Amino acid sequence: MRIFFYYSPKKFINSYLVGNEKTGEAIFIDPIRITIDIIENISHHKYKLKSVLFTHTDKELQLEGLHTIMKIYNPKVIGVAPDLKIENSVVIKGDGIIDTAGFKIRHFSVQGLAAGAYMFQIENVVFSGAAIRAGEIGETSNIYAVRNLQRTLFQKIFNQNDEIIIMPELGPPTSIGSERLYNNALKKKHDSPRNSLF
Repeated sequence: MRIFFYYSPKKFINSYLVGNEKTGEAIFIDPIRITIDIIENISHHKYKLKSVLFTHTDKELQLEGLHTIMKIYNPKVIGVAPDLKIENSVVIKGDGIIDTAGFKIRHFSVQGLAAGAYMFQIENVVFSGAAIRAGEIGETSNIYAVRNLQRTLFQKIFNQNDEIIIMPELGPPTSIGSERLYNNALKKKHDSPRNSLF
């Protein structure tokens, strides 16, 4: 697996191109603005773009990312907003596994964020979307949503080992181990039972 990182200075959002060196196929996670550099990189590595995955259902961002992609490639679009009419689109629900580009990709629904939020895991890397970033968890609307998001993170990715890498929508990469140590929003799990949110 080879991961290419792209940053949108206009939207302050990270996108990731993930290539499978064995199959020559690739997926694109949360594309925002497709540049000449991205197209040339896909061409240079002779990747066949098999799928686009979204960790969110923001229609404006999805359409912006797909506008150019769908003119050049013919990928399956996974996690698309339900009311968008996109060719080759797939609506996912709950937790499960997707087979694409030679990868078995785990998908986790995220409670506490906007409807349709997901995290994707490929091998030892979690693409967390807005759920978690270095030192923080995602922005929520109220304390109940905070608790749901914390519970989701503990039950779905923080039950894995410290070496798991987290590639967020915002900010630099981090890891399960680093977030266990430094993310104050997640340390509440280890409070006394009287104060615990869980």
